[in-house]
Amino acid sequence: MSPIEMRDRHFPAIPYSLCLIPLFLAFLTGCLSKKVHYEIPPSHHALTGISQLHVDEFSGQNALFFKDILIQEIYKIPNFDYQETYPTGSEYAAVITGKVTVYSVRNEKELRDQNRVKLIQRDIVQRPKGSSERIRKRIFDFVEVPYKERAIHRTLDLNILFTVVSARTNKVLYKNTEKVSFQQSYIDEEEILLMPLSQYEMERLGRLLIRRFLEKINPSLSRKALALEIGTAPLPLSLGMADVGHPRILNGNRYAVIQDYERAIKIWNYVVFSPQPFVRAEVFEFTDKVYARLKSAKLPPRIIQSLLELHNDSFNLEELNEILPKLIGQRNYQIYSSIIKTHARTSRNRDSLNLAAAHYNLGAVYQLQNKLSLAAYHFAQANAYNPNEKYAQAWTDVQHELGDFNPLDTLMDRTIEAASKQLPPSDALVKVEKRLAGLEEEVDTQTDYPQLKHVELPVLFEENEDKSAPSPTGSTPILDLD
Repeated sequence: MSPIEMRDRHFPAIPYSLCLIPLFLAFLTGCLSKKVHYEIPPSHHALTGISQLHVDEFSGQNALFFKDILIQEIYKIPNFDYQETYPTGSEYAAVITGKVTVYSVRNEKELRDQNRVKLIQRDIVQRPKGSSERIRKRIFDFVEVPYKERAIHRTLDLNILFTVVSARTNKVLYKNTEKVSFQQSYIDEEEILLMPLSQYEMERLGRLLIRRFLEKINPSLSRKALALEIGTAPLPLSLGMADVGHPRILNGNRYAVIQDYERAIKIWNYVVFSPQPFVRAEVFEFTDKVYARLKSAKLPPRIIQSLLELHNDSFNLEELNEILPKLIGQRNYQIYSSIIKTHARTSRNRDSLNLAAAHYNLGAVYQLQNKLSLAAYHFAQANAYNPNEKYAQAWTDVQHELGDFNPLDTLMDRTIEAASKQLPPSDALVKVEKRLAGLEEEVDTQTDYPQLKHVELPVLFEENEDKSAPSPTGSTPILDLD
């Protein structure tokens, strides 16, 4: 149809109600996010009887900057009133002084020797025996291209010594050095290019440290809300506008909200370790990158050669299930179809986001249960699938809680990147072993998918694995729909 014909043709108007569907689904997406509400009693450092605070002298690097942040954060606490002038003689007032003792930003650079598998296409001219005609034939070669992979391991440390004294008696009510750190590994040029400026990172760390300090001295009960991640699964026909989250991650969240952590942990483990299903709407593309991944995954050369017939083609699941057995044989189809589909599926990036979300939820709940080694493992895994400031900060915080953080860890290869390659702790729900290299290997050694052996997952529920989560009732925490 020509542009003129398109212009002159009358198309049926889209009903107004249908136009509202994407907006409604987008609203529903926000409503499905879950929060676990819990309470933290006042610490033994709480300033009982103190309701007025004044910030006095600050010293050290960027001291005035952190002093301003402290004043801003005090204004946000309902049961503390900030006093602009020194509150001499008031028995309900306290004076805070601070000293920045550590302000450190370190970017350790690393160059790694790596090889990238590249698919080279070329045409050759052949003359069959007994024939004078020449035929042009397309062939493919795999070439390993060496390159230097650049990495920057960033570590930030901030320590502030706070002293709180009574405005009436000058007695020291609290004195301690508060510490916060952040560690992240930025791999390859794209991530390095997007590295945030160190001063912005230090501002974020300063606010985090100061909030934690104020929580310590706050005599009121602290109410917290842990925001669980929902993953991603855009609804069909929504053009990606409506994404209510990954169904199994959401199901686990529902149990976590009512504090049935055991079932929530089991469900999230299924997301992490069970094979990814291939749905009817999935699209499989056979690009150069797909063949490079299959080569790195040690798929037999004869199978790859057969698959080259599909170069630059794309198929839905039904079409691929019909083509593959004819192309590689029924027996090879049974052995290798899962590997081929895993590497050719176009939703691989979405898989990474969902795996990161499930790992983060596991880490967050384990941290609530004070199972810190398990929390650290899952936070590191989340960051490996989807490098993210939140995941890296959670991992670094747990290192501090474990008493296992050393500012020089990056020099000893104890980075968050190295942590993501370790096996789960011995008390993990699912036991995992490194897969031996060979034909059974189903993952790409150059992607962020961990090399895992088949695991035996726990039974979700006694009666039915897909049993629906109960609605929150009675004394269970409130379901947050924000």
